[in-house]
Amino acid sequence: MATATATQPSTSFHPGLAPSFLKQGYLRTHSPERRSAAAAATASGPVSTVTTIAIGGRPQYVVVNAATNTFYSVDMYAKLSVIDGATNQIGPQFSVDTQSQGMAVNELTNMIYVCNWWDFELGVVNGATNQLVTQVPLNATCWGAAVNPETNTVFVSINGNSGGVAVVDGSTNALVKTIPMGVGSYYIAVNPVTNLVYTVIYDGAVSGFGLYVLDGATYRIKTRIPLDINACGVAVNPVTNTVYATSLMESAVQVIDGATNQVTGSITVGGYPQVVVVNPVLNRVYTANYWNNNVSVIDGNSNAVIQTVGVGQGPEGICTDPVTGVLYVANTYGSTLTVLQDNG
Repeated sequence: MATATATQPSTSFHPGLAPSFLKQGYLRTHSPERRSAAAAATASGPVSTVTTIAIGGRPQYVVVNAATNTFYSVDMYAKLSVIDGATNQIGPQFSVDTQSQGMAVNELTNMIYVCNWWDFELGVVNGATNQLVTQVPLNATCWGAAVNPETNTVFVSINGNSGGVAVVDGSTNALVKTIPMGVGSYYIAVNPVTNLVYTVIYDGAVSGFGLYVLDGATYRIKTRIPLDINACGVAVNPVTNTVYATSLMESAVQVIDGATNQVTGSITVGGYPQVVVVNPVLNRVYTANYWNNNVSVIDGNSNAVIQTVGVGQGPEGICTDPVTGVLYVANTYGSTLTVLQDNG
């Protein structure tokens, strides 16, 4: 698919929601001291490679708690590794189940959620003690997770008799509701400003892949946005209200305006991009390209790839710390984590 120029979405916050989001939510956890240190360390330059961490196993997914500067990596055999973001040193490593896939972090409660798809459970880990607190039964395999820290709600993409989303109360670790959608579900993201949830769903051979938009307050489906074949990953920039969805076979990222639910463009990236993440501070988008062993760096202002960075073998998961600009890439078949620095 050829690269198309995407029209620019609205950059305004939703009235009434933005102040709470900025004061209490995601950006609140980022201290002025950390921002100043990050700015001094990343004054100029492109994305560069910092180091490679030999993590062992088959790391599939990685997330960060920017409030504690701690990264978490899980491999396909459910070994969770805790990494100090200041030193890039591996800390505690422990099992959270049998086989795992996606993860999510609530920065306000310092809880980590792990999709243990083999045993139909969501693992809950306390980031302060590095202890597995509980397993939430989901009665279906789970693929990805996303958290709205403002409401302390966890949304999990599940696959049972059909695809769908499971809603978990973060305060009680109880399953609240299961919402059926399509045939199969993939990754999931949430916009904490609008409280809208986005999940990639396969609706069968006739309808193909779509991005379902779910109201995080009422749990009602608002709309379905048609996507390219073999859509997989999804991420949202809450500052610009822009959603990004990857297409594996098209090697592309589709750009969706969160205000209109319209696809506004497509960006060609590396081969088989599974996971996409956003740095809302820099307005940058990153994809881990499994076939090409690299990461595509996208400027969210122009929707253009500005750099391609080589990483390890078979990158699947990727995450970014929006304060420091550091990225971790999980190289599944290299058994490593590549640490990158976006210099802004």
